Amino acid sequence: MTTQADNPTPVITVVGAGVMGTALAVHLAKRTTRKNVVRLCGTEWDDAVIDTLRENRRCPRLEVDIPREMELV
Repeated sequence: MTTQADNPTPVITVVGAGVMGTALAVHLAKRTTRKNVVRLCGTEWDDAVIDTLRENRRCPRLEVDIPREMELV
């Protein structure tokens, strides 16, 4: 019998919420073969970007929606 402790959900953390970090995190959140937790972690310079992504769930520079499953920290 497999339990959650035997098979924990992987957490993928992308550091940096610029265009490259956001693009990578969105790709990973949408295209993983199993359910992973994808976390976009902004640096001290990304506070405004993370706030915008949280409010709109959309990245205006990339013109893509932010998946609901993706965590923004």
